[in-house]
Formats: sequence, structure tokens, C-alpha cells
Amino acid sequence: MLITRKTRVPSHWVFYAQLPFVMSITAYYATGAPFLLAMKKFIDNPAAIMFLLSIELFVTALGGPFCNWLSDRVWTRHGRRKPFILVAVLLQCASLVAMPFASSLMMLVALRWCYGIAGDIGSPNQALTMEIVPAKQRGMGSGFFKLQLQVVNLFFYGLILGRFDDVYFSGPLHGLFSVSGETLIFFAAGTMLLAVATFTWFGIHEIEPPDRRRIRDERRPGEGMIRLFLRGFFGDVLHKSLLPLYLLLLAGTLLTVGLGTLEPLLYTDQWGYSLQEMGTNTAIAAALGIVTALVAGWLADKTSKIKVYATAMVLALLGRVFWTFFVYQKPDYRPELHEIVLFGLIQSTFGLVASAASFPLILEYVERNRLGTAGAGMGFFNSTIKNSFSMFVGFYLVMWSVFFLPQAGDRVELVFRQELALPEVREKLSGAGIDPTSLDLAALHRPGTDETTSRRWEIRRPVEEAGDLHKRLKDLGNLLAKEQLKLQRPNLANHVVTGINNDLAKLRAEESSLRARLRDSAEDFRETLRAALAASLTTDGHELVSIDTREQGADVSIVLEFVEPVDIDISRRTLVEALTFTGPVTGRHTIPSELARVLETVDLTAPPAITPLTPARNALRIDLRRDPATVAVESALVAGNIPWSDANRFACDLIPPLGALIGSSSRYALHAPVFSFEERASRLRFELLINDDPPSALSADEVARVLEARAGVNEARVSGAFPRFQVTLHLADSFAPDPASVHVHPALQTRLRELLPRQNDPERVILAELITRITQTAAASPVFLTATRPVPVAEPADRRYDYFFSMQFFMIATDILGLMILWLILHLEKRGVIKRVGALEDAKRPAPAP
Repeated sequence: MLITRKTRVPSHWVFYAQLPFVMSITAYYATGAPFLLAMKKFIDNPAAIMFLLSIELFVTALGGPFCNWLSDRVWTRHGRRKPFILVAVLLQCASLVAMPFASSLMMLVALRWCYGIAGDIGSPNQALTMEIVPAKQRGMGSGFFKLQLQVVNLFFYGLILGRFDDVYFSGPLHGLFSVSGETLIFFAAGTMLLAVATFTWFGIHEIEPPDRRRIRDERRPGEGMIRLFLRGFFGDVLHKSLLPLYLLLLAGTLLTVGLGTLEPLLYTDQWGYSLQEMGTNTAIAAALGIVTALVAGWLADKTSKIKVYATAMVLALLGRVFWTFFVYQKPDYRPELHEIVLFGLIQSTFGLVASAASFPLILEYVERNRLGTAGAGMGFFNSTIKNSFSMFVGFYLVMWSVFFLPQAGDRVELVFRQELALPEVREKLSGAGIDPTSLDLAALHRPGTDETTSRRWEIRRPVEEAGDLHKRLKDLGNLLAKEQLKLQRPNLANHVVTGINNDLAKLRAEESSLRARLRDSAEDFRETLRAALAASLTTDGHELVSIDTREQGADVSIVLEFVEPVDIDISRRTLVEALTFTGPVTGRHTIPSELARVLETVDLTAPPAITPLTPARNALRIDLRRDPATVAVESALVAGNIPWSDANRFACDLIPPLGALIGSSSRYALHAPVFSFEERASRLRFELLINDDPPSALSADEVARVLEARAGVNEARVSGAFPRFQVTLHLADSFAPDPASVHVHPALQTRLRELLPRQNDPERVILAELITRITQTAAASPVFLTATRPVPVAEPADRRYDYFFSMQFFMIATDILGLMILWLILHLEKRGVIKRVGALEDAKRPAPAP
């Protein structure tokens, strides 16, 4: 049994004391991603989800501080903090177990609120843990806590979360019910809380402090508990004896300022990495943290905690300064992934050492009898000062953008006939009557290229009202989410539903109008630049150098010209290569190989063959072998004025199951497919001819069942017999002709008429769309090739943010301020102004009898 108020405890006590707190955190994980997945059964709007979850936080802002404050002033024969924890975990357990069986959104949200309120009741759990662990051993306690938490992170995210949608056999009761992974996750979390209750009740014994504060000593005649709390809480948490606590908390806040929830935008928006690649850094740091946490905790107990803390933060500051200069030297201010991982490991190590020393260090300045009050003060501090810093980060990023970065307006990319430097681009704009000083100009390249000249340039025009329009669009998105949420209410009267739908229609109309204004402005800017710089830009459509088709468009050979080099090696160093300081294995990834990989789609019967044509011309030959049946269906639909995107999607869903039924695409053919639209009904007719015997002769009903199961098919009528079937598909109402769909990509259509004069219009539409798909895929990660179109991009753009350098400078400044506060604490402690009363209490008090 673990006993509180000991001056020295065995190491295994220190380890076990962390278990209830860590198990509570583990159970809390069920209210994260699993709970959100459960909510998506009722609602799929992120803004509405976050709005619902935030209500409980506002309502119970002082719940945790009140229970912490109260736990310092009560005593029962079972202890002072244990009853709070027991009541809390039992209520939380009941809430979690009931969540998978919630029959409505509001019931599920209400259970989440109950869980949060119960969590506030159980907030003294951390104070109970610190009462078990003496001040001199809290560094090791912090290390054990970090170790257990890192193990939980790896176990939960690596093994548990992915089982949410699984279904498990329930043995002899399988005929009655089966168990879902969702239910098991919530039940496991509830079981974890029952384990916390059992461990706390039977495994911990609280000793009554001889000098504890009592409510009756503080309460005035006729004064209620809430009034006493409001009067005594602020007096207690703002007492001068807790000044060292708040100084350390302020230093810790300054030393750990960061992007927070905005960090994914640094990886995705600014550096162009995926969230999965971002997660690699976190995962590796978590694995390393299992070992580092123990070493950090041992180090904090063996030496001065404040010196360990200060040393770790000084090293973190030096690492941050080095990382800032290192990224500044990168060609496009974009570090490679292995460099981010390596720096993340270093910074994570410093952070773990600092955090292992910081929390036990904070509690050395607090008497055990006031740990609850200290917890309340820390909660109050985090909800005010720390949250204020988090809010200031967003404001700071906006101010940095206003002073140093392009603002909201129109963004156009242009491709010139030759390489140009910035003065030359400005000269061309001035010569065309456009003031370059009012524009933001930037040379664009593939990532990793550091050149001051380029054929591709980004030109941004700030528009005064654009920022307000973008902000209003975001506000409209939130308003739409709230109105949609209102429709989820049960038992709404018809007139209320009508009113909500009318409000939604008005909001959607305003949203559409704002988007049209932004789009029209960008198109106007594009046309202004094209007209002014026409003689200097590439010829539209001539990114297509040559094209050849065979077998009714199933075999296509396309030569496309690009701005960037097409024959370079783009292999990245792996983590192993980075750790061994060796270069990447060349040839592992080339632009042709990566483009071939990302171009593979279900309508291809063989991998694309891509060949560079440099140095004669900076171009690629792309050979595609498409499924003839897919092309036949596409052609019929496009000939009927169905947009190619819809036609391609339908054909790619229809043909593969048909091929799987028959055997392979070489064993059947679709003859004379025809699309018709009569009396608002869409039909697709064709003859299915099977060339040789399948394993078993097919019937018309079997073919009909396969075709009718496809998306967009309302009914499939199949007549005839093996090997020839007549097929009529009655399509969904969404297959309505759109004559404007034939006139897509006019420059490419004109170029195709020059190169393929015998092709008909539907075939040219399909080829133009296919070329566009190739160029869009090539422009994206990991290839980053821009076709030599005069205007690759013209779009409205919100203001640009710099998440890296702006925050690096800010964090370096706050780190220096934090270290100055640490120096002030050491100076005041040396002069005797402040004392570590908690550590002195443990040193002077004799150990009580068990």
C-alpha cells in the first residue's frame, strides 16, 4: 500500500504512484479520436462538432480549481483526495460505457459533458500523486510518468485506434450479438477507470496533515460554500507564498511557446509535406522518449532540478538558433524530412529533460498541505496566462503577415518564353503600363532549387476588400455549420424547419456571390497580365509538343514540354542515410519514375511509360495504354454532352467489375456504345461480346446483377445469351447533358485540331481532359513539374503566412525572457527572498509511522 507524507519511499512506490494518473489519461484517449468517430454517425461537420465539445469547457472553467481548493480543506475517514477521485472515475466510467449505445447526437454529447464534469471532480488526482512522492524523488516520478505515457501513446495509436471499425466474434452469444471495436475501446477505457478506482481505494492510504486548513475555520457566519470559495480561492491562489510557483509557470510558458494547433500548417502549407510525414517526427520522438524520460528523471533527482531545467532550456535555445540559421541556408527555406526528424529528436530530448525537472521543481516551492491550492492556481494560470499566449500567437502571425508578406488579393502564375530575373520582370510590367511596385513578385522553382532567375513567376495583386471577403467566407462557413446543427434537433415543427432552410439558402447564396466576386477579380487580373505580356509569354496549348493515338484512343503517346528539368534524380535521403551522414542512393526516385507512379489509374491496362527528351527539348514522352472498354464508355457519354469527369468516374466504376466477372479486358469488347437522353431519362446502350469461353458460361442475369450494382445505374436490362449480350443501362438523374462541357480547354482543343485533324470533337475533349489531368498530376507532389502554359494558375488568394521564421524569432525572444526569469528565481532564492518550502518540509519532518 502506498502511504502519503513519507520523507523517503522505495523506487517502486514512485513508479506505482504515477499509475492512477496515467491510467486516467489513457481512458481520456477514448474521448479523442474514438469519440469523434462516434459523433460522425450523427453529424459530419467539424465546426459543429468543435462547437458542441467546447460548451462543457466554458461551463466548468472553475470546476477543477474548486475541487482542488476544496480537497485541501476537507477530511474523511477515507482521506481528503481519495473520495473526489473515486466519485469522479465511477461517473466517468459510466459515461464511457454508455457512449457506444447513445441513440442520438445530443445524448452522446451529454455523456461527454458528464465525463468532463466528472473529470473536474477528480482533478485532485495529481495532488494525491505528489503527496505520495517526496520532493527529492519527484524528478524520478516525472521520469516514470513520461515513460508510462510514451508507452501508452505507442500502444494506443499503434494498435488500438485502428480497431474502431472491427467486429469481433462473441462466442456462444454470437447469435444474439457481436462486439464492435468501437464498443471494446469504450469498454476498455471504462475498465481502466475501474482499475483506477480500485487502485486508489485499496492501494493508497492518506495520512491526515496535522496543520491542514479547515472550512469551518475560514467560513464566516451564514456564508455558503460557493461564496467562501469565491472569496477564499483568489486569496489563496494569489497569495505571495505561491509567487515562486507562478514565476516558474511563467518561465515554463515562455520557454515552451510554439505554434500549437497551427503546427500542421507549417508542414503542409509552408513546407509541402503530408500529415503522415509530420507524424513520423512525433512517432520517433515518442519511441526515444521512453528511454530519455527515465534518464531525465534520474538526472533531475541526482542534481539540482533548476540547474537541469535551465541547462536543458539553454541547449534548446541554442538548438533553436542553429535550426533557424540552418533553414535560412536551404535553397527554398524548406528542410528535408530527415533533417526535420533529426532536429526534432534533438529538441525532443532537451524538452523531455526539461519537463522531467520542471514539474517536481515547481512542487518543491509548495507545502504538501497546499498541493490542492497549488493545483487550482496552476489551472487558473493555464486558463488565463497560458491561453493568452496561445491567443497572442495567432495575432502575432497576422501582424507578421501584414508587415512582411503578400496580402489577400489575386494570384497569377505566368510562364515566360525565357529565363528572367526580377529587374527584367519589373521592366516588362512597366513597359506594359503596369506599376510593379504595387505587386508582389516571386520566382518559382521546383522545391530544392535556389535560383534568382526563372521562366515561372508568381505575381500577386493586393485587393483592399479581398481580406474582408475571405474572412466573411470563413464566417459564413461557421454560420452554415450552426444552422445545419439546428436541423439535428429532434421534434422540430415544420415551420421551424422551413425557417432554418430559408436561412441556409440565404447564407449559401451570399457565399456563392462572394466566391464569384473573388473569382471574377482573379480572372480580370489574369486577362490584364496576359494582354499586357502576350509577346513575352509562352503560346497557350503549345505545352503539347506532339500526340499520337491508336485503337480509337486506347493507345496514346503524348509529348509535353515543362518549365523545370525533367531528367533529374529526386531521391531523398532516408533516416538511416541521414544518421550515417551518407548521401541518398541515386536513381531510387527520378522524375519519370515518380510521375509514372502517381499517374497509374484504374483505366490503364499497363503502367505508364515515360521517357525524357532532353537535351533536345525539356519534355517528356508519356505513353499510356488505356482500357478500350473504358474509353468506349467515356466516348459515348462525352458525345452525349456529359462532362468528362462524370463520364470517366462512371466508366472507371463500371468496367473493372465487368472485367472481374469475365476474366480480363482482352476477353471481351463493348461494341457501338450509344448514350441517349429522352424525356429526362438517360440511357446507355451497348453490345457486350465475349471473345472466348469463361470458366463457366455467363447468363444475362449475372451480367445484369454486376452492372446494376454500380453507382449511377438505376436499372440494368441485359438480353441475349453467351457470348453476345445486348445491354441497356438506365442511368441516374445526375447524367444530364451539359453542352458547355464540349468547350473545355479551348487552347488545347485548338492545338489538338492542328495535330490530329481527323479526330472528332468527343475524342478531342477526352484527350484535352487527359492532358490536363497529366499536367495537374505532374505539378503536384512529388514531381513538381509545370507545363509551359502561359498562365498555369489564376486564383483568389488569402494573405500568406510564414509559420517558420516568424515563430522562430518569437520563440527565441520568449526563450531569452524565460531564462531571465529563471535567473531571477535563482537570484531571489540565493538572497533568501523565496524558499523551497516543500523541499524543506520533507527534509525537516521525521518520517511518520506507517
